[in-house]
Amino acid sequence: MTGHENLTAHAACLALREAGLALAPADLRVERRDDRWAVWLPGERIAWFPANQAGCRLLSLERKVLRLLGERCTFAAPRILFESAQGFDVRAIVPGRTDPWGLFARIGKDAALARRIGRATERFSSSSIPESLAPTSWVGCPSR
Repeated sequence: MTGHENLTAHAACLALREAGLALAPADLRVERRDDRWAVWLPGERIAWFPANQAGCRLLSLERKVLRLLGERCTFAAPRILFESAQGFDVRAIVPGRTDPWGLFARIGKDAALARRIGRATERFSSSSIPESLAPTSWVGCPSR
């Protein structure tokens, strides 16, 4: 699969039929995200389509990480509901509202909050997923 360089809502609807989803283009919101397309679906779901080969690799890695999180962690993470042989997937999003940039701003002003989040992240990363199961390199991050 090489990807969908110019994904439209109509093309996404046609592809999503493979997942058993009969949707109209008006039901979707399509956004380009670097090498992928985020397609917001009704019912707290999102589909991810690769835009190119790099997007295919990224989505494959994300699915591995999400499965590890789902199997090994106590916090909520997106769940893979459907994985297409064509390279796209449909995920259940974690319900609720998030504001990562707002949190980033708060952490910059609140050292105690930054330390609490850092300690929680360290406990999670050192106890939930053994090194042997973690990908050897993360996209966009230095090798471990």
